Amino acid sequence: MFSIPSPIRVLEMQCEGERVVTALLSSKELSSIRFDKDALAFILHDLDHSEKFHTNIECFKGQVGFLRCMYMTHFSGLLTKLLQDDSVFLEEYNYCIADMNTYPTHLFQYLVAKLIIAFQRHNLDNPKQIITSMLDQWNMPKDIQLIAINACSDSFDKSWQSNDIEVLYNF
Repeated sequence: MFSIPSPIRVLEMQCEGERVVTALLSSKELSSIRFDKDALAFILHDLDHSEKFHTNIECFKGQVGFLRCMYMTHFSGLLTKLLQDDSVFLEEYNYCIADMNTYPTHLFQYLVAKLIIAFQRHNLDNPKQIITSMLDQWNMPKDIQLIAINACSDSFDKSWQSNDIEVLYNF
């Protein structure tokens, strides 16, 4: 691509198993983004993400599954108000759906952490209800939801060696 796609467009591409590589050709284009390097470094950044996205098949399947769930959540309206009212959360959310390249468990943990912080920033009640609603949208069974929520708790390290965590790869 020769222009930067919107985070939602990147999400759509990743849901199809594709990872965008953007070639910005002018300093004006580069100055329109928050990236400290030159055009070649930006292309290499995208190529690095693409390689990581495609080389670990288990991680790839988990990322694509997670991102498909995020696509569903995005268009359900569940997070719309928070995305509209909180520019910090919007930036963190866009990073999660469009630029973050990691294991699906980490993507989920990052999203939940940012939701908790956004709720605290706005003095809202516990975000567990919105997280549970999101997992329900994803058709995640209740027993697996408990594992997912535990992955975001202080006790997560105790369960890291458990095979239960592998279920989160099946988003």
